[in-house]
Amino acid sequence: MLAVTSAELDRLRHQVEIATAGGARVDLLDGPALLDLEPEVARDLAGATYCPDEATADAPQVCQAIIAAIRARGVEVLTGSPVTAIGVEGGRVTHVVTATGRISTRTVVCACGVWSPAVGRLAGVEIPVVPRRGHLLTMGGSPVRRPLLEAGYLDVSGTAQPDPQGLRTIVQPRGDGTCLVGSSREFKGEDRTVDADLAERMKQRAATFVPALRTMRPTRVTVGLRPYTSLGRPIIGWAGPDGFLVATGHEGQGITLAPVTGKLVSDLVAGRAQRTGFELSP
Repeated sequence: MLAVTSAELDRLRHQVEIATAGGARVDLLDGPALLDLEPEVARDLAGATYCPDEATADAPQVCQAIIAAIRARGVEVLTGSPVTAIGVEGGRVTHVVTATGRISTRTVVCACGVWSPAVGRLAGVEIPVVPRRGHLLTMGGSPVRRPLLEAGYLDVSGTAQPDPQGLRTIVQPRGDGTCLVGSSREFKGEDRTVDADLAERMKQRAATFVPALRTMRPTRVTVGLRPYTSLGRPIIGWAGPDGFLVATGHEGQGITLAPVTGKLVSDLVAGRAQRTGFELSP
C-alpha cells in the first residue's frame, strides 16, 4: 500500500502494527526501500507497506475452479436458471422455483451480490444493498511486478466516498503479462455504460504513482457493480422465514472475504454456529 505523504505513512504504520499483531508478515518501507522493491513507482512517494505473503487471484477463474471442484464431488450446478419464486409455508422456506423447475429445500442462501434485494423480496426480506458502479482498465503490459494500492483506497472501499466518483488507484499485475488499473466508485444504479473521460482520469491518477502508465493505452475497459451497504460491512446471517440465510454486501472485497464468508455460512447452515441474524431494515 502506497503512502504519498508522511501522514499517510504514519497511518500505514498503525496498520502494520495491527497486521503483525495478528501474525502477518508486513514491513513498512521508506521511499528509497520502496524504489528498490519497485523501481517504476514515482520517486516522490513517502513509502509503503510490503507483505511478502500477499497474492492476487483472478475472480472469474476462481469461480470456474470452484464450480469444477464441486461438480467433481457430484454436486449439480444450474447456470442460466434464475430463481423466480421462493416458497414459504408455516414461516419456513420449503422450495425455490427456477426457470428449469421447482427444487425442494429447507435452506436458501442468498449470495446474489447487487441482485440480493430482488431475491430477498421473493422471501419477504428487505436487504439494504445498492449497486456501486466501478470502472476497471486492462493494460497491455505491466510496469510493476507486485500489486500496488494507494493508501487513500481505505477511505472509499466499503464507505460512502468523499468525492463523487471515488477515484483511488490500484495497479494489479496479472499472470499473462498485463495489468489491471482501477478504480472508481459511483452510485448510478445498474448502468454499466463505459465513461471514457472517467477511464482517462483513472489512468492519469494511476500514473502519478506509476509514471510509465501515462503513455500506455488500455486494451479494454470494463464496468462492474459492487454490492454496497451503508453498514460498511457485509451482511451475513438468518433473516425473514426460517431457512433463509443472507450473505452479501461485500462491496469490493468479495473475493478477499469469500473464504471466511463460506466458513461462516457453512457453520450456520450445519448448525455449528448460533443462529443470530442481522437487522436488515434500511
